[in-house]
Amino acid sequence: MVKPSIKKDSEPNGSLLSEIQGIVSSGYRKFPAMSCLMIHIEDAAKAIQSLKQIQDQISFNDASCKAKDSRLNIAFTWRGLNKLNSEIANDQAELFKREFREGMVTPYRQRVLGDLDGCPSAPSSWFWGQPEKQEIHLALLVYELNEAQRETRIRELLETSGIKLVDRGRIDSVSLNNDKEHFGFRDGISQPWLRGLNKQGPRSDEVAWGEILLGHCDNSGAIERYPKIALNGSYLVVRQIEQNVQEFWKSFGDISSEQIRLASKQMGRWPDGTPLTLKPDGPENKPYNDFDYRHDQQGINCPAGSHIRRCNPRTGAKRDRGNKDRHRILRRGRVYGPPAPAEYFPDGLCADVSVENGSAKNGAAKSEARGLLFMCLNASFERQFEFMQQNWIHSSMISSLSDELDPIASQLDFELFTIPTNPIRKRCPRPTAHVKTVGGGYFFLPSRSAINKILECRSLS
Repeated sequence: MVKPSIKKDSEPNGSLLSEIQGIVSSGYRKFPAMSCLMIHIEDAAKAIQSLKQIQDQISFNDASCKAKDSRLNIAFTWRGLNKLNSEIANDQAELFKREFREGMVTPYRQRVLGDLDGCPSAPSSWFWGQPEKQEIHLALLVYELNEAQRETRIRELLETSGIKLVDRGRIDSVSLNNDKEHFGFRDGISQPWLRGLNKQGPRSDEVAWGEILLGHCDNSGAIERYPKIALNGSYLVVRQIEQNVQEFWKSFGDISSEQIRLASKQMGRWPDGTPLTLKPDGPENKPYNDFDYRHDQQGINCPAGSHIRRCNPRTGAKRDRGNKDRHRILRRGRVYGPPAPAEYFPDGLCADVSVENGSAKNGAAKSEARGLLFMCLNASFERQFEFMQQNWIHSSMISSLSDELDPIASQLDFELFTIPTNPIRKRCPRPTAHVKTVGGGYFFLPSRSAINKILECRSLS
C-alpha cells in the first residue's frame, strides 16, 4: 500500500496535479460539443502505438496538453487493461476493485442497479455494454468548442490503427439552456468538491481526496485498497439513460401549474433549481445548495422520497463515522439527443437546446431518443455509486415510506408517490418509469504515470 500524498486540508503541489486527468477537476462546460466513444481494441500492438500518438493530447491538471482548444480523457475497462498490458493487470489483479474486474453486468449487480431481466433496462436490450456483444476496452471522452471541431477530432482518433468504435458506441452531447436536463429541470447543482482541485463550494460539500482519488485518505481517514498503478486515478461509471419526456409530463395531468408543482415535488427542486425545502411556494431562480433538511424533517416542503433528498440526504441516513459523508460521487454527465418538442412541456416551461456555442440544433423529430449520459467518479463502486443505487434510488424503505422508489431516477415501476401535507398526505400516481438504461460500463481512469506504464507493456518494478 502507498501512503497518501496529502492530507484532507492541505494544498496539492503542481507535480501532483499534473498526474490527475482533467475531468476530475472540471466538467469542461466551456466545451459544449462532447462525445463519448466506446472503443474495441482489434490489435493490441497497433492500438498501443496509436494511443502513444495521442498521449500528449490527454488533458491533465496542468498546461502540458498540446490541444489548447479541446480536451481529451481516457479510461479503460478491465478487459481493455488486460488486452493492452496483461502483465500489469495480472500482477495486481486482486487489488483492483472486484466490481471493476467483473463489470457492470452480473446477476448480482443487475439487482443492485435495477437492471433486471425482463425490464426495459435489462442489459439484453442495451445498445452497448452487453458482455455478449463486441467487447469495450476503453472510453475516449472528447470535448470540443463546436460540432465541426468535434467531427474532425473524432475522425482523426478513429483513423488510427488497432482500434474500432463499437456498434452504437458513440454518444454525442448537447447543451440545454440554463444547465437543464431533458425533463426541464436545472441539473448539476449539488456536487462534492476536493480542496485544491475543484472550485470551492459549501463546506458541507467538501470531501477528502480519497473519496474520489485512489491512494489518498477518505473521509474516515482510511485509504481504499488499490494497486500501485492506480495511485491518483479513479473509477469511472458510465451509463446511457434514455428519458421519455412526453410521458413524464403527461403523468401529472393537463393543468400546467399543477404539472409543474407535482413534478417539482418529485424532483425536490423547482425547474430553475430553487430547493423546495427553502422556497415551497414557488421558484426564485436561486439554485441554493448550502442547506439541509433539519427544519423539514416531515417533508412538508420537500417530500422525503423526492429525488434530490434520496440522492443526497444531507442530514440523517447518509451521515456515519462521525458525521463524515461516505457515499458522495463526483458527477460529470452530459445531456445527449435533441431537445424534446415544446408541446411536451407545461406552459411556460421548455428545455430548448442552446445553439450559441454550436452544441446542437433545435427542432428535432419527436421520435428521436434523448437522455442523460451519466458519468461519475468514485473511489469505490460498492460504497458510493452502487450504494446510492441500491439503498437510496431503488430502496422502498426511506424515512417512513415503505412502498415507493425514487420517482425520477428509478427504472422500476411503483404505483404512488407520497406528498406530505397538513392535515392529510396526498399520493401522486406514478404509473410507469420514465427512464431506462440503454448502455453502461465500469472503467478505470488512470493517472499520467499509469498511462505511461500501461503503454509500456511491462509491469511496475
